[in-house]
Amino acid sequence: MSIKQISIKTISILLLYLILFFLLFIPFWFKKKFGIVYVDQLFFHLELLFQGSLVGDAQVQKSFYKWSIITSVLSTSLYLFLKNKYLKKKNFSRLKEIVIFIFFIFISVGFNTGFFKNINLNNKDFIANNYIFNEPISITNNERNLIVIYVESLDFYFSNSRKFEKDLLTPLSEKSLGGVSIKNFYQIPGYSFTLNSLLSTQCGIPAKPVGFFKGSDLKNIKNFLPNIKCLSDYTKELNYRNIFITSDEIENFGVKYFLENHNYSIENIYDLKKLYYDGYETSQNAWRGKKNKYGGMHDDILFEASIDIIKKIKNENMPYFISIFTLDTHSPRGYPSHKCLKSQFKDPNILKNYSIKHSVICSVDSLSKFILKLKILDRNTDIVIMGDHSYPDNYEKKTSIYNKFILDKDKNFNREKMNHLDFFPSFLSLLGFKLQDNRMGLGFNIFNDININTYDEFTFDLEQKLAGKSEKYLSFWQND
Repeated sequence: MSIKQISIKTISILLLYLILFFLLFIPFWFKKKFGIVYVDQLFFHLELLFQGSLVGDAQVQKSFYKWSIITSVLSTSLYLFLKNKYLKKKNFSRLKEIVIFIFFIFISVGFNTGFFKNINLNNKDFIANNYIFNEPISITNNERNLIVIYVESLDFYFSNSRKFEKDLLTPLSEKSLGGVSIKNFYQIPGYSFTLNSLLSTQCGIPAKPVGFFKGSDLKNIKNFLPNIKCLSDYTKELNYRNIFITSDEIENFGVKYFLENHNYSIENIYDLKKLYYDGYETSQNAWRGKKNKYGGMHDDILFEASIDIIKKIKNENMPYFISIFTLDTHSPRGYPSHKCLKSQFKDPNILKNYSIKHSVICSVDSLSKFILKLKILDRNTDIVIMGDHSYPDNYEKKTSIYNKFILDKDKNFNREKMNHLDFFPSFLSLLGFKLQDNRMGLGFNIFNDININTYDEFTFDLEQKLAGKSEKYLSFWQND
């Protein structure tokens, strides 16, 4: 046998073992990175890939190389070393080896994925049976501006005087700012993350897993909900300017492609990076401050920038819809401004010893001042404040996410409880949309009349109903 033939044979054997070890380890990587993956998820993910709807993720690629390729190479090297040293004289054919490898590959796939489990979509597709998308009965828009402020983890839990020695939310009280609140704005379990608050309140659907991606990690889907109409799509039709302001980078929590797909133009998107280059102060003590070369941004600076943006556009004779996302009260103890800590508290060690209590006091103070400035700056504006989700480290059984509606005219609530999904039809109602049965998406309008019995039946065990697989939900993500 020639050297060339030996080389080809050797390379072929090496490739065989590399492939076998790769197939053995890839299910472990899938489970670590994406959890239990089912065949239908794999097929849908591949469909998105072939449609060109996915973008690369450097972290996922690095993890893939580490877990699958490098591990396969090292395992192959070790296996061949041990085989040549201890198994060379044994009658152990390559066919037997391959059969044993295939056996363990099947065990690996069965243990780490759901490929061998029932993959049928839920016959009772809750979203398909309950998602409402009807043309509005009528639209009477008075061109009032709408500003929605999503405050990180802000919860009525912080008004507990026994827990915090005083009501930390007093600066946001009705006496201070006016407005009215829903007594029970409750968190649907399993959806306590910022991207869900955006999709639920502005599109009327939850952020559920899509393909391999968890609901909280949809940032790599380029065609983001192309088959669904969200709040910013409606405001665009009404000739509103859609503006998005956040102290995070839009790539970090998955909103970049949402904004691009739902009528936010790039000049009206103000994230951390853009605000930094516009000259606004950043800090290493803010959220992600030590991870970014230009630091993070505290809430007081974010609100300062928001006022400047509104001043710039208010005289352009065009109504606006603004979404603002803060971060200083991020769990577990927040990221308060050192300037605020020094001015508000006498403790000489406060910069090291602060807690979520101090972060909330600082953020609420800057938020209250911001709202008062807004009310003077532009009276033709409805303002809604909400916690983007409940405070994760609140272990009390009864809690309500913070919310306040500061409106031009008093509007009566039709009930005293709501979830994130209910904000979508409620925002449309504020914009002058009259909705059939006062419903849109998976939400029920908080204003005007609804069938309370229908609402209670709908929301009973809602977490489990939404958890079921839904072909209808996947259709929202597919290109026509």
